[in-house]
Amino acid sequence: MNDNSPAKTLSEIQILDGDEQLTVIYSHEADADLVELAARLLRANSNLAHIKMQDLSGGMILAWRGEHPEGKFSL
Repeated sequence: MNDNSPAKTLSEIQILDGDEQLTVIYSHEADADLVELAARLLRANSNLAHIKMQDLSGGMILAWRGEHPEGKFSL
């Protein structure tokens, strides 16, 4: 992000699934149903490492298991 771009307002959800941590970060304009879908997909599919979604309004959703996968994605 450069200094000229407005900062997005983000929220974060952390879910403990057994001994594993799942994290979902999303912009406030992201569709709530898609945020829930990302969390459910990640939780249900143990082979899935991360999810990046963008809804039609431009809202961003990032979800991953364990540590943040550096260099893989960002808002």
